[in-house]
Amino acid sequence: MIDMNKINDTILELEAGDTTYENCIKLAALYTIQSRTSNDTGETELNEILPQYKKYCEVKRRHYFDEVTVEAVHESLNYLCIEIQEFLDTLYIGTSSPDEREILINMLENVYKKHI
Repeated sequence: MIDMNKINDTILELEAGDTTYENCIKLAALYTIQSRTSNDTGETELNEILPQYKKYCEVKRRHYFDEVTVEAVHESLNYLCIEIQEFLDTLYIGTSSPDEREILINMLENVYKKHI
């Protein structure tokens, strides 16, 4: 199985390195792998968020009526957070330039700052 983290790290290293013929060939191959794997995975990850969100809302509603414990709400929220994180990881992996990664990182930092 392809380790996308290693591929992304190698892309970052090559992008920061010298512009040589050999580096360009390696980058082209890595970009191809990155784009082919991230598109399918991204859609899959995105499609997993909504069902988990609906489950969380249902568990939360049931908690309001004292049908489930607060621990059930926390567990459901944790599962939802895992799905969101997996999507964000896939989105990050699918970037192909430092500028794209910076946009994503800035968005995450803004969300963090807004809610702390």
